[in-house]
Amino acid sequence: MIPNRYRRYARSESAAGSDGRAAANRNAQARRHKYEVGQQVRYFLGATGRLSREVEKSLSGSSFEISRLLPSSGAEFQYRVKNTTTGQERVVSEGDISPVEQFE
Repeated sequence: MIPNRYRRYARSESAAGSDGRAAANRNAQARRHKYEVGQQVRYFLGATGRLSREVEKSLSGSSFEISRLLPSSGAEFQYRVKNTTTGQERVVSEGDISPVEQFE
């Protein structure tokens, strides 16, 4: 038994677990993917400088189709996208893509 002076600080495991699950559910409901599977998007290169000029050139003019929704990596959701021209697939962050409709 917990002494009286510590009783107010003690929480049962069931109460702690239910609070954690409720918070996780609220966060999941508040944050949703911005794009859907099958949607056409354009890929914008970040300031990473990891790609060669040839690859950058080929990516900038191509549209991609979202093939899978992935969980977030920190602040942003991620997507698996497929190049509609070459069929190449890659993983991109939500901030690196925008809908094709914005350009037409």
